Amino acid sequence: MATHGHARADLRHSHLHRVAMEKLRRHPELRRSCVALLDEWLGREEHAASTPWLLQWREMLSSSTLQQIADVVLDPEGGQTLRQCS
Repeated sequence: MATHGHARADLRHSHLHRVAMEKLRRHPELRRSCVALLDEWLGREEHAASTPWLLQWREMLSSSTLQQIADVVLDPEGGQTLRQCS
């Protein structure tokens, strides 16, 4: 699994994102709220270091299917940073 020493936290993040994906599947209208929150975060100086990942989240939520989002976000290694900054 993860070699960064935070495997337990990453497992928790993975679980929370699976739950979130299921909630979005049942309530697709929530995507607008998620994008609005990302826009708010993108406007805050304290989130400047996370801008690339927040923009990736925004793009995925705006134009990707839930399966495409899940494939990226739930990838054990590749989705780790996205899970941490959401």
